[in-house]
Amino acid sequence: MVIQMQKPVAVKCDPITMEVVRSRLDAIANEMESTLLKSAFSTVVKEAADASAAIFDRQGNAIAQAIAIPSHLGMLGIAVRRMIMRHPVEKMLPGDVYIHNDPYDAGTHLPDITILAPVFFEDSIVALSACMAHQQDIGGKTPGSTAADSTEIFAEGLRISAMRLFDNGRPIEQVFQFLRANTRLPDTLIGDINAQIACVNIGIRRLIEMFSEFGTDTCLGAMEELLDHAERLARAEVLTIPDGDYTFFDYLDGDGINAHSPVKVQATIRKRGSNIHYDFTGTDPEVPGAVNCVPSPRQAMEYFMLKAVCKSDLPNNDGVSRLFTSFAPEGTLVNPRMPRAVATRGVTM
Repeated sequence: MVIQMQKPVAVKCDPITMEVVRSRLDAIANEMESTLLKSAFSTVVKEAADASAAIFDRQGNAIAQAIAIPSHLGMLGIAVRRMIMRHPVEKMLPGDVYIHNDPYDAGTHLPDITILAPVFFEDSIVALSACMAHQQDIGGKTPGSTAADSTEIFAEGLRISAMRLFDNGRPIEQVFQFLRANTRLPDTLIGDINAQIACVNIGIRRLIEMFSEFGTDTCLGAMEELLDHAERLARAEVLTIPDGDYTFFDYLDGDGINAHSPVKVQATIRKRGSNIHYDFTGTDPEVPGAVNCVPSPRQAMEYFMLKAVCKSDLPNNDGVSRLFTSFAPEGTLVNPRMPRAVATRGVTM
């Protein structure tokens, strides 16, 4: 059964209400993050906090993201947008939950699993609740699933391409069985996935409370204005930087296979007015080892750089990403081709 929904209409929101909604959304995202960390089984999530939580609009734009590790800034949204391309919002049901981790389909590396769920209010989807967590083990040739000497992604673990994990509130047991069968730590993996589900569920519950309090039109209007507000703030900051082309390069010591063969990473930032373009021409070709970096984590670093040069109170939403574009030649370290290994792309990031 598919629920026939009318798309809610946003209305323009006054600055005071917008700021109240913004603070509420930030608090919800941070509570989601706290729920995930406290509920997790693995030390990599519970102690290292290698996870992030965020709230998205129906189009997959990040509206608020929890205070989390910098490398996840902007990364979650790339996976969310791919997931709703595969599973359109119009066809989602209450209680649906989706799972994804494929690096060559908008993921990062295989241990990073994204969980996504729709937020229904008054029979309409008004938002999306999502989180990402680094799993302790997702299979592959080495415990931990991050072997530096992998030479292809097939050695790195289980690839999950945007599939449904819960159907209308019911867990799909075959998927859970499949996950358990492909990890060395089945109880830990399922425990952490359940923690992620708890995370998105607390997001759903709190968002429904917010929409009940302020009304659908007001909340959606505030969410749209928050994106525009973040863009305006970021552009004002970038305008203070002189126009020009800024080029820098550095080297990795090796690629995990050839320990003494430096690998070059080069970027030119072309800044014009309040727009930024990243060009990675000059970066070395993709390598045999696992330090290849697919576009999703590369774009997260582009977002992080922009955030780092702006004021600390800049909202964590996709309005900031409107300022920049990027280009990375295919077949290079920062845009590898399938099936290159990518498990330790964090070194390149």
